[in-house]
Amino acid sequence: MKHSIVTKEVFLSEIKDWTTTWSKDIDKSLDRNLTIFGSSIGTRGEYFASLISGKSGMGSGGSGFDLSDGISADESKVVCLVQPKVCNKCVDRYCSENKLTKTTTIESKFRIIFFYSNCPKCGGNDFKYINDSRWGIDSKAGIKYKDKMENYWLQTLEPTEYDSNCRKFTYKCFKVSAKNENFSEYLLNQMNNGSKDTCNLLPFSVDFYRFSPVKVAEVMIELKGGESIVSDIFWNPLSEEVEKMPLDGRYAPSLTKEEVKLVLENLQVDIYSYTKSKSKSWSKIDKDLTGFKSEGEYLKNLVKSSIGNKNLADFISIRNKAHGKGRGITTRNL
Repeated sequence: MKHSIVTKEVFLSEIKDWTTTWSKDIDKSLDRNLTIFGSSIGTRGEYFASLISGKSGMGSGGSGFDLSDGISADESKVVCLVQPKVCNKCVDRYCSENKLTKTTTIESKFRIIFFYSNCPKCGGNDFKYINDSRWGIDSKAGIKYKDKMENYWLQTLEPTEYDSNCRKFTYKCFKVSAKNENFSEYLLNQMNNGSKDTCNLLPFSVDFYRFSPVKVAEVMIELKGGESIVSDIFWNPLSEEVEKMPLDGRYAPSLTKEEVKLVLENLQVDIYSYTKSKSKSWSKIDKDLTGFKSEGEYLKNLVKSSIGNKNLADFISIRNKAHGKGRGITTRNL
């Protein structure tokens, strides 16, 4: 079934309806150390994608397409980056008492909800904030039903700052074409080489930017005096402007030195033009001649001065990934 794409005002009203209980949900979460805040976010994501795309839900309960207008289908994915955090004091004490080296597995034993100002177990306030939630995308279904698919709607809910007192959040929605060649290559690589079919796509990663994502909505949500205040930062469901990969800032993915060098090679930049003889490691001579303390800083600066209006993501090749959970054999109808 095909619907009209909703107006900005209607969409903001729906976001407000969703967030109206968040202040109380945070209080309940703190009382029981349970993540009540942001629960059922997956279903909300499908609803918001329906409002933005104009397509109806399939009522499939996870065994079929998320959205369809009878002609083509869409998938909705959403992640909440307001995640549980790690109490460093508890981790350090545990490792010291058991003579162990700190690992992510050990850290996972001492996670508490995002909104605690002090650890309920030890009273400490030294935390490691986690923001590694990922979109789970079925590679096998994505390849099998590529001709029936139109778009993937990738959505995020983020805190504006990683602090227990944060009460401002941003909702974002990006559109990725199911026909995007880099996206198809990514799915095929996972299906053929991964241990399982599910791709775990990290928001704002190199892979994400390689798929030419288009931002269609961004909303600010502020909890104040028990109320939810929503305002639009960006709204254009019909936008076709691709998000370019940034080199710096919160949404810049980490690039390897080899990837940066490949970008410069593709841009036909002479990396070591400042010297005729380049040592194997970054030396004092290199520092003096370039003014940069490390080779990484020097290379990144070269990219900044050479990239112009080009998209950095267009110069980076697929990364090898092999993670995920299988979904089994399914059949889907529009």
